[in-house]
Amino acid sequence: MSSSTPSTSTSALHHAVSRGQEHHSSHSQEPHHHQHHGKPASKRSSSSSTTKTTDRTDLLPTQFRDPIHLAETAITSLFTVPGPPIEHLQKEVLPRLYHEAYEHRVNCREHGMKEMIELIARFRDKFSSVKIKFRSHLMDRDGTATLHAAAVGLVYEIHVRLARDSHSHGSSSSHETEPIRAPVISVVKIFEGKIAQVDMVV
Repeated sequence: MSSSTPSTSTSALHHAVSRGQEHHSSHSQEPHHHQHHGKPASKRSSSSSTTKTTDRTDLLPTQFRDPIHLAETAITSLFTVPGPPIEHLQKEVLPRLYHEAYEHRVNCREHGMKEMIELIARFRDKFSSVKIKFRSHLMDRDGTATLHAAAVGLVYEIHVRLARDSHSHGSSSSHETEPIRAPVISVVKIFEGKIAQVDMVV
């Protein structure tokens, strides 16, 4: 899994995520601003893009099929770049997905939701695009794992593209377009139908 990632790029992403000072990653639900590879699509939706980005709660399911569905939705909603405005994310999206006592641990460094929001804001400054590709999951199938209480294991890859201004140290334009990838293993704990804790190894 780790062999698919150039070591220098991965270590840079690993450093950013694990220190909690730079940024955090996750996937993209293809919102409508910034430079995206799909330029024709952005032309068509440019007039309505602001409204749709603001109404991201409409994209959340009214019900979750199972703990895995909840865990994947929560992770992608938090870490998507581009994503909804931070204020909207904080007030409208996250309260529906994350428990008020949420804790996030990345490589044993702990963050509460307040720190996570600050970290996500910095993350968006550094990366123009962040996507998550889920590879596999693990959950008890004996009926003990429910939306009220469960632990779910997830394996996924973070795919990011650096923002242009983060290449001020003279790297080539061809290198700018290369995505950075890093494998991630997460254990997501669910309580009362919301995400209570995520332990993440990048």
